[in-house]
Amino acid sequence: MICNSRVSSTVVTLLVLLFVQLGPAASAQAQSLDVCKGHSPTGSAECSVVPQRVGPWRWSVPGPIQATPTFDTSDGATRAIDAYKTFLAGSVAALCGSVNVSVGALDTAWSQPSGWDFKRMLSNQRFPATFSYEVRLGTGTPQDPYTCSPRTVPTYLYSFRDLSCAYDQGWSYADSSASSFCMRASFEDLTCPTANPVLPGSGVKVLTSADYTGAGAHPLEFSRTYRSR
Repeated sequence: MICNSRVSSTVVTLLVLLFVQLGPAASAQAQSLDVCKGHSPTGSAECSVVPQRVGPWRWSVPGPIQATPTFDTSDGATRAIDAYKTFLAGSVAALCGSVNVSVGALDTAWSQPSGWDFKRMLSNQRFPATFSYEVRLGTGTPQDPYTCSPRTVPTYLYSFRDLSCAYDQGWSYADSSASSFCMRASFEDLTCPTANPVLPGSGVKVLTSADYTGAGAHPLEFSRTYRSR
């Protein structure tokens, strides 16, 4: 068996192809993956439409009057709401009962998805939130008895998270009209493939078919390479 160590495509070529304008939206997802993977018969690139670094959601209520701290724990939404309720209760001289809140559905018009996962992955979102309470009025005398007057504070519950590639592991960022990518060079060991042949490092099956081979010391050659993935 003759071992072959040629690399038939370069990362430079792949990067150029990544920024070529894609075709119709109906086939954008398939074309996006082809742009990243389909031009490298030797497997010289790894691609991911989902970022390796997905940070926790960070929750807060921005006001009005005063913003809450940002909470990035699993119960961050509840903690942000409770923090704003505590602030409202402390800002009222005489409170009837407690502060209540009603949180609405996700504001999809504002919470636009990021470019990741074919533009389906959210990196920011907000929910309408209305805080309600009653303020005690009057002096408590027969002439001026206590009464409770309702108040409402409309605002939003916000959350954000960071999405990025694992730059410390050799990944870099690229995008197309259909999705964002993490990609990195990943040259496979093409030396001494096993029977059929299979590349030992990745288990990828590769078959090369020569269409034309010229004569001479440095012949012109046209060939096709098929990969199992």
